[in-house]
Amino acid sequence: MSFYFFLRREAKQLPPDELAAQHQRGLRAALELSPDEYFCGGPPDLRNFLDDHFDNFYTFYFAGRSFDARRRILGQIGGRGGIQRSDIVAVARANLSTLGGVYRMTELARLEEDLRAIGCVALGKSMVEIRDNVGEGDLQSRLAELATIGPCMQALRRLHEMVGHDNELWNDATIFHGTEARNALV
Repeated sequence: MSFYFFLRREAKQLPPDELAAQHQRGLRAALELSPDEYFCGGPPDLRNFLDDHFDNFYTFYFAGRSFDARRRILGQIGGRGGIQRSDIVAVARANLSTLGGVYRMTELARLEEDLRAIGCVALGKSMVEIRDNVGEGDLQSRLAELATIGPCMQALRRLHEMVGHDNELWNDATIFHGTEARNALV
């Protein structure tokens, strides 16, 4: 939900003529559509675009090793010899296990230490100090805000589906080398 509210904030800052541009359709949809329409409806091209950004993004990214992995993977599901939806989290876990480290947003200091240890030069400000997309509130306040925007019962069900695999993945503390799990919905 934080990404949705981020998109709404960004859309509100654009002049109307820029918001109307075709390449801003995602921002425009976040601002103009009800939550139910935004998360559950829309024309196929918009629906695919939005689902590529919201539907278990991290699981598909790590399973397919690219930002467009969702479409590629879903195109293979159910076909002869294709993968099943239940395989996606396992593939993501396997790919994550090949990485030298996985860090939570609360562990940016640790990430900086590891980057320094391998000789990466720090870029000016510490990652711990950078706050480009800090959402307001917690899950309950975001749910309350969502309800003020428009109908959201279908959206809430869809949001739970859209983070199901991600939550399963992030709640597996072994990928974080023993650090505490964080719920992807918040």
